[in-house]
Amino acid sequence: MLWIRNKERQKPDRITAKLPDQILNWLASSVVFFMDFNIFSVFLAFCGIQHTIHLMNKFSDFVDEGEI
Repeated sequence: MLWIRNKERQKPDRITAKLPDQILNWLASSVVFFMDFNIFSVFLAFCGIQHTIHLMNKFSDFVDEGEI
């Protein structure tokens, strides 16, 4: 009876056995998400810079024409 109880204690718990896999999956998905988010934010920043340059050029055209 004691041998059977010890044998049952040695079995890995299901939650702790799956935990490292879940942590690795979470880390991998979060790394991919942050990479996508960084690429998207760089793209948005580039579009914002282009838009700002376009507006500054329009503003300088108004200043050159003496409308402002």
